[in-house]
Amino acid sequence: PFTAFELAFRGGDRSILTTPDRCGAARSVATLAPNSGGAAATSQSLFMVDLDGAGTPCPDPLPFTPGIGVSVRPSTAGAFATATTTVTRPERTQRLSGMRVSFPAGLVGGLGGGIGLCELERARAGACPADSRVGTAELVAGPGPRPLRIAGRVFLTAPLDGALAGLAIVVPGRVGPFDLGTTVSLAKIVVRPDDQGLDVVAAGLPQVVGGIPLGLREIRLTLDRDGFMRNATSCADRPVAAAFTSALGAGAAATAPYRATACDRVRFAPRLAGAVATRAQLAKGAHPTVTALVTQRAGEINARTVTVTLPKAIGVDVANLNRSCAEGEDCGTRNVVGTATAVTPQGRVVNTFEGIPDVPLSRFALTIDGGEDGILLNTRRLRCGERLAGDAAFTGHSGAGHR
Repeated sequence: PFTAFELAFRGGDRSILTTPDRCGAARSVATLAPNSGGAAATSQSLFMVDLDGAGTPCPDPLPFTPGIGVSVRPSTAGAFATATTTVTRPERTQRLSGMRVSFPAGLVGGLGGGIGLCELERARAGACPADSRVGTAELVAGPGPRPLRIAGRVFLTAPLDGALAGLAIVVPGRVGPFDLGTTVSLAKIVVRPDDQGLDVVAAGLPQVVGGIPLGLREIRLTLDRDGFMRNATSCADRPVAAAFTSALGAGAAATAPYRATACDRVRFAPRLAGAVATRAQLAKGAHPTVTALVTQRAGEINARTVTVTLPKAIGVDVANLNRSCAEGEDCGTRNVVGTATAVTPQGRVVNTFEGIPDVPLSRFALTIDGGEDGILLNTRRLRCGERLAGDAAFTGHSGAGHR
């Protein structure tokens, strides 16, 4: 028999206990089981939680002010780089539940270079193969000046919920002598349709691990796999934007600066080649099938606009052009989209492509169909093997020009 039992936990920076993250009454419940085997008894106790331990009330609602930082090394335009994204949450603010990080157009990741895709079943089990590793993760959790730091790894996964691909953030839960199990957080990689930039979307970030509130204060993801991340080829300021949600449903936004450098020292020399498809289409007045091929070397500035001028011997069949669809009309396969066609004062056909995303294009082919309904027309007889001169003018995302 005993009349009192006291269990005391040490306080201070190394305490294993924390107070709740909300102000108000905090309730403790004890369940006492008797040796007789009878019904258990319960007892409750309350203490009040405030902002500073001196009675100051907490703000209502708690603030939610996460931040984001981005570091890319090297920052040279078009170069493969190591990209580090750091999300921070101040202490005693609402806890982070989800986020969408929107990288600027041109700062993209590649799926080639021998990088594997981890199947989702293996990703959820924390068992991704080594060839799918694309980076590292560091989580900072817990209150006070001595928070817990846990290191993990980041893997590229198969498409998640219809996205282009995914990321699996795998963090082992080893804390001193305790093993709380491996925590896996999945994020989607989504391609924005307007500029082909990438969004990384993570929802349902872990709040409790092994019965312990996590209280994430920092998430640092470093994507360092060779050949995975590539810099933009525009050296304009292009911030990284982030949208966050809290565990209490609040929303917040933040931005981080990003700018590629040395655009003037990166090569921009695209090339143009072309061909008329068949011998039967060489006669004067025939409708030729024409293919224009633009190529670039790896590592060059990406093209923003391309203007292709066809040879003088190939013009426009105005009658066929007038049979094109009116704006807004559904004409099925007769409708032409994605190009702008005009006749210059010199009578040469010009095709202009504007707003090309800041992504590498090593080869781009444009084919204009010939035949009875073709919009192109030979202005004279063409000879088999004859070399016709076409022109191309290029503008890169850095502002550089090339002909």
